[in-house]
Amino acid sequence: QLTVAKLAQMLDIETEDVASLLEDLGEPVGGDDDATVSRDAAELVALELGVDVIKEVRQDKQQVPQQANKTGALRPPVCAVMGHVDHGKTTLLDTLRRASVAAGEAGGIT
Repeated sequence: QLTVAKLAQMLDIETEDVASLLEDLGEPVGGDDDATVSRDAAELVALELGVDVIKEVRQDKQQVPQQANKTGALRPPVCAVMGHVDHGKTTLLDTLRRASVAAGEAGGIT
């Protein structure tokens, strides 16, 4: 949780200045140093002060479970793509698989 006080500490400015900038951005904090600040609002405050923001991307600890087939070998999950004719399903799958299934079909119809 990011608070007004923590954001002020990170930006090396007074909490009142952070609260004022947040208020200007439409994020009411009511002068509470322990009020939580959204990541978007914190980024806007930092950019307003000329501070470059580096976003840290964390992978979720929970991975998609892989299933074993009859031989016990793991295989990736199965995904079904459904939709109307000629709305790009094969093109989407070709892009994901880096393939050209549609190119080999008569008239590009799969």
